[in-house]
Amino acid sequence: MAMAKHHISASASTTSRTRLQMARSKELVPGVGRLSRSQVFAKRGLYKGIKKSEKPAVEEPAPTVEKTVGGANNGGKRLVPTAKAPRYYPAEDVRQPKKSRKSHKPTALRSSITPGTVLILLAGRFRGKRVVFLKQLESGLLLVTGPYKVNGVPLRRVNQAYVIATSTKVELEGLKLDEKINDSYFAKAATKGARSAEEEFFEDGKPKAKEAFPASKAADQKEVDKAVIDAVKKTPELAKYLKSSWGLSKGQFPHQLECDEINFHSGEVTRVFERPEMLALRSHAVLARARPSSLHARSALRHPHQRRFFWSELYDGLTPAANEFLDLATALPFSPSFPPYASTIVLGTVFLRLAFMPTVLWSRSKVLKMEQAQKDVEKMLPEIQREEFHAMQNERIRGEKQFLIDTHRERVNGVMTRKFNELIKERNCDPKWTIPVSALVQAPPYIAFSMILSRVAADPLTPFRSESFLTLTSLAHPDPTMTLPIVLGIISMANVDTRNWWLTVAEREREKKYHEWKAAKAESQGKPYIQSPLKSALRGLSVVRIGLAMLVPGAVQLYWVASAGFGLAQTIIFDVIDSRRRRRLAAQDTLRKKEIEAPAVKRLIKPLPKTTRK
Repeated sequence: MAMAKHHISASASTTSRTRLQMARSKELVPGVGRLSRSQVFAKRGLYKGIKKSEKPAVEEPAPTVEKTVGGANNGGKRLVPTAKAPRYYPAEDVRQPKKSRKSHKPTALRSSITPGTVLILLAGRFRGKRVVFLKQLESGLLLVTGPYKVNGVPLRRVNQAYVIATSTKVELEGLKLDEKINDSYFAKAATKGARSAEEEFFEDGKPKAKEAFPASKAADQKEVDKAVIDAVKKTPELAKYLKSSWGLSKGQFPHQLECDEINFHSGEVTRVFERPEMLALRSHAVLARARPSSLHARSALRHPHQRRFFWSELYDGLTPAANEFLDLATALPFSPSFPPYASTIVLGTVFLRLAFMPTVLWSRSKVLKMEQAQKDVEKMLPEIQREEFHAMQNERIRGEKQFLIDTHRERVNGVMTRKFNELIKERNCDPKWTIPVSALVQAPPYIAFSMILSRVAADPLTPFRSESFLTLTSLAHPDPTMTLPIVLGIISMANVDTRNWWLTVAEREREKKYHEWKAAKAESQGKPYIQSPLKSALRGLSVVRIGLAMLVPGAVQLYWVASAGFGLAQTIIFDVIDSRRRRRLAAQDTLRKKEIEAPAVKRLIKPLPKTTRK
């Protein structure tokens, strides 16, 4: 009991002490007091109990110590300094900086880099560009040029750790570089800032004036580029090769590429089409000897434990087809003025569309049969109207005039629809099957060829990068001017509206009246009327194709434009033929009606009797 009381009193005293301590600095939030530790220290007067102790004085050692020295002639005693003086000391009492024992060691140039070597830049503002190596500067950096007129890369310094040296060489025999083009040539000029604090204050926030490029450096650039361009022109297709860019696609890494693509010990690209003689792809003699090496499946570029997806497997399955396309492009005997890969894409598009021409003709024949069935049903209209009128009389249908007209129209429309369905079923021209079958037959090859071209363009060392066509700087990259996607959208929209170009005045008037009647009917029923939902959907799809075409490589853009252009020409030809056929049939119907309506003309002159020879 006594122990319990003692425990209670101890806890109570502890609680009261805590309350007294926290009374000086109330808690704002748990663990955070109103006053700081120094303020509480001052309020409690803890400074009064601080013990002040003085440090003991440090006795300085005597500079010398007296030593006893033996020997009769040594004086017996000698003063010896307690701190030994340094062996070496400056002549003057001025502190000298520590001398560095480091020496400048110039960076050794890789054996694969010689003057005229074409390098691929891997970092910086111009990464992916191909440049020509000129010389190594004293700092160890490489002096390179585009040339600027070819690919927009000016004279600049590059660290050789961020370049790939290709086996392509440019003969720079007559090039002599000025000695002033050194490391100090590229140093920034010292610019003076604001003279006073007031000027500096008012200059804050204003855009800095752009300094003009020095005319002397522009002249130096032109002088160097002139000699380099003259050397580049000696090798065919080398200018296009320098203009093209280099890069890796998503999921590809330089250190995982196979040995026949990049030799990382020497830093050289040993692919066949990196050599200038392989760039003359139009030469049949060269094509007979070699072609760009085969594309590699992406599975070889992935980690062995990386997860594979269906699309990845499908993409890798297109590698043999992509190699066959490269073989075909290099084997076709194109003229030197025609780029081989772009010409093969256009030619392949034409052959693919011609291969599916029987399907198109089959679909057109079904459409013509359906139009003929519609005309046959329209010819039955007077008879159907008469039959339904008599049927309503027999059924004793009574009512107001408008009710009878509407009922008669509905019955006639129902009979005509039933007759039309019977005719298209009998003639096997149902549009529910004609349009989907035609689309399903043509869509798979269209998608497959697009994926094959995309697979070729995705290869990091694809020959598509060194070929330009029309507004495409490279078949491996999208059109930078967006001309081809816009042309694709225009052609797609034209494909939708070509039929209206060849309608006669009577057909336009008939179609206008039909849409007005449909709009009035929809308005009376309180429903919105869309003139042609299928055409509206196709126009929207044309706009979507523009956005989609901006994301695909230039080779795929070229294929889509060529296919759409062929389809437009095909549609125009069929529409012209149909227009002439409709006009011919309309003229025949007009003549037939005139013959039926015109009365027979009596002969006023009797024919002469036939005479017989005796």
